[in-house]
Amino acid sequence: MSAHAPVRILYQSYTDPALHQPYLSRLTDYLAGIAAPGVSFEVRGISPADTQLGRLSELRCSVQSIAGIVEAEREGFDAVLVGHFQDAGLFEARTAVDIPVVGHGEASMHQACMLGGRVGIVSIDPVYLPWHHEQIRRYGLESRVVDVRCMQITPDEAVAAYDDPAGYEAIKG
Repeated sequence: MSAHAPVRILYQSYTDPALHQPYLSRLTDYLAGIAAPGVSFEVRGISPADTQLGRLSELRCSVQSIAGIVEAEREGFDAVLVGHFQDAGLFEARTAVDIPVVGHGEASMHQACMLGGRVGIVSIDPVYLPWHHEQIRRYGLESRVVDVRCMQITPDEAVAAYDDPAGYEAIKG
């Protein structure tokens, strides 16, 4: 029996490493805690982060993300997880590299459907409603995802809730 080579997975976040450090630190710790033996995750973000909430910002951030994914392949990573539910740039990234690229939105929606016959999505802001409905159609889940509801919080508020009990309570409200 031969030993398996270590597996390196890049978690490509759409958050800013400087501005969103508490979130990224918790994410790094979480991934280390769930990683199988011989599997390691490295979390990287982008700067500036996706905080403008719109298609133009999603495009700008996806270009940065794709550049990071191309670099990850050059550095010898075995796979990439795009840590952004909207999956901006996911299909473009898949055409740019020869390693697996998994999208949060796509994987989460399919996993949810495996756990329940019908599922719903909760998004952080109504600006993403059209985007999520497009994702649902793209992934062939129109009969399974029955509703999309939205909070009205900024990405910075969502990230701050990881390190600020008052911010967490305000969102949980």
